[in-house]
Amino acid sequence: MKNKKFISCLLILGLFFATNVFAIDNHQRINSVDSDIYEGIRDLYLSQSLALPSAAAPYSDAELIMMLDLLDPNKFSTVDKDIYNYVLESLELSQKNTNDYGKIDWGVDFNLEGYVHSNTEDFQRRENFQYDFQDAEPLINIGVEAWDTTNFYGLGNFSIGNNYSLKNAFGSTNLTTNVVALPPNDIQDLDMNMPYRAFIAFGNDTNSLSIGRDRVKWGNGVASNLLIGDNLPYLDQLKYTNFSNQFKYTFLTAFFPHPNNYINDGSTSDGDPTTGLGQGDEVQGTYALIAHRGEGRLFNNKVGIALSETIMYSSLDNVLDLRYLSPTALFHDYYIRANANSMAAFEIDYTPFKNFNIYAQMVVDEFALPGEPVPGSSSSGAHPNAFGYLAGVRYNYDVLNEFKGSTSLEFAFTDPYLYLRGDGTTDDDQLAGNYGINYVVAFREFSPAIDGGNTWYHSEFLGYKYGGDAIVVNLNSTVKKYGKWNVEANLFYMLHGTFDKFTTWKEIDSSDDESTYTTPTTDHSENDNHNNDSTNREASSLISNRDSVSRTLVLGASASYDISENLNIFAQLDYINIKNYQNVSGENTSDVQLVLSFSYSI
Repeated sequence: MKNKKFISCLLILGLFFATNVFAIDNHQRINSVDSDIYEGIRDLYLSQSLALPSAAAPYSDAELIMMLDLLDPNKFSTVDKDIYNYVLESLELSQKNTNDYGKIDWGVDFNLEGYVHSNTEDFQRRENFQYDFQDAEPLINIGVEAWDTTNFYGLGNFSIGNNYSLKNAFGSTNLTTNVVALPPNDIQDLDMNMPYRAFIAFGNDTNSLSIGRDRVKWGNGVASNLLIGDNLPYLDQLKYTNFSNQFKYTFLTAFFPHPNNYINDGSTSDGDPTTGLGQGDEVQGTYALIAHRGEGRLFNNKVGIALSETIMYSSLDNVLDLRYLSPTALFHDYYIRANANSMAAFEIDYTPFKNFNIYAQMVVDEFALPGEPVPGSSSSGAHPNAFGYLAGVRYNYDVLNEFKGSTSLEFAFTDPYLYLRGDGTTDDDQLAGNYGINYVVAFREFSPAIDGGNTWYHSEFLGYKYGGDAIVVNLNSTVKKYGKWNVEANLFYMLHGTFDKFTTWKEIDSSDDESTYTTPTTDHSENDNHNNDSTNREASSLISNRDSVSRTLVLGASASYDISENLNIFAQLDYINIKNYQNVSGENTSDVQLVLSFSYSI
């Protein structure tokens, strides 16, 4: 029955688009956040001493085409000319033979992936793999896209693959594949939550409006970004952008399950992911990100700046006050602390000379204004400061006058209480089992393998992937031939304190030791909405044992090669070493992870 419904939906979608008869030259396609096209344009900008193009992904074809206007093809090196031609071909500026009708196109990707690793005890679940769910491909992916006139575009990716979570935990065996029902996978692991990327978009040469599911990334960070990272498989979103060569404005709303549907007090064995309200329950509450962002270019296009502001809006009674959807408002001036948590970000990048770029980000979640109590100095308590900082440099170079190389070095620092807050109704300490208006959000996953058919809620930081209480250094180097092959090496090192995405919020007073609220913390004295099952090594029963800074080292390398237009092979190898695992002194662990992937497209 479900297969029949699925086929019927595809037929209806096809008939809808096929019945409209207009022109077909369309630039409203939305490219994925990890698009090679954007990376190619970024490299071309650096080759001509320009600040980086817009860092608010994803992008429509129309926006990418406009980005090319600032480039002078006469100044390209041999390598840059090849990249430029690759970008033009990918954007289909050299139009293929078409007709005068709205068009439907489709493609099928067959993907075979194998995952091998050495430590099946400590490195279970996808979030403990460097090759995560966003990277992984389903066994079969069917992509359907359609456009009608120059202003409309639609996309749906329908897949046959495994769930995010598996009946037998991902990584619980040394070898796992993406093949449905092949042990240790179970037929109950069949993914029933797709599509993860599906939307419709309307626009023209300077505007784009899209609604649906897609990933979003704001920022030039390599390891992650502070305000909006691409940590979730998708955002259910409505997004509008207006763009030109000198300015871009983005307005974004994204909706998530309200934490009241899945939060618990950490006293049960139900930790992460959390079993919450399922298909037989009436879900409660509205939880929405409302964000806007302005980007501009200065000083002969050598400096790029961006100002962003967001609120996380919360309502237990399913109400969304439309006043707060104004794209011209200052969200911080709403003064609705019991309903919203606001955050602001500033970004800048500067290309002082050819192929060299400096970039930085800062986010502000909470700080003391003049006259307000200062954390650690007031006996009556003060709101903890919550800042995040990220800075990096990137240098590009031609290799053998044929390939493009790029090396980046990046540093990030996040305060412990960044992204965390109470419910805003009082300044009392947040108790376990009570939700906070956090920038920690969840996506739902239904699976027959969960108690005979139930729903899991997977929590992730919306911003920086590693959350607050972290100091990160990331060194990355790539060499690639666009459209053919790519080789990448990465070194990642992180100091992480005792705070995590389940840590509850509290005020800081003069009796609190600095080790409990300065990065990296060595004492976790707060409550925690997590798992107290003492048989689980990752359980929050270890909270009382968290006495040290964890130190994570990851050495990784990957390679991708297009054997033909249709066939691609990919491999990734990572070594992970963690000292003071789970912030427990003397607990050390490591893992070696290997991924092999073969993809064939028709």
